[in-house]
Amino acid sequence: MADAPIRLHQIVYVSRSLIGERGATVREIARVALPRNAAAGITGALFYDGERFAQVLEGPWAETSLLMEAIRYDSRHFDVRVLRDAPLRARRFADWSLRLVDRAQAPGVEALLARERPGPALALELADRLAQV
Repeated sequence: MADAPIRLHQIVYVSRSLIGERGATVREIARVALPRNAAAGITGALFYDGERFAQVLEGPWAETSLLMEAIRYDSRHFDVRVLRDAPLRARRFADWSLRLVDRAQAPGVEALLARERPGPALALELADRLAQV
C-alpha cells in the first residue's frame, strides 16, 4: 500500500519584536530553527526589520501547527497575529528550511507590515515578496 501524500499547510504570521536591532539574536534564531525545520519537513522565510517579524511556514499540517504554537509563546516577540492558516497546494520555499530575510533584501515588506488591518491578502503579498528574494 502506498503512503498517503503529505498534506501541505501554510501559516503566515506577523509579530512585534522584543529584541531590538540585535542581529546576532536573529541569526541565532535561524541557526537553531534551520535543522529543526528541516527535520520536521518545514520550509519558509523569516523577515526581520528590527521592530517586526513576518514569517511564512509551510509543511505538513501537524508540524507547522506545533511550531506555530511554540512561536506564539516565544518571549522574543509579542502581538503575534496569524494572517493565514490554510492548506497549500505546493511549496513556495521548497529550497529553504528557513531563509532569514532583512529589509535590504526585501524592499517594500516594511510598507506591507505598516498596514493598519493585516489579513489574508497581506499574507499572500508577504509570501510573494519573500519568495522573490
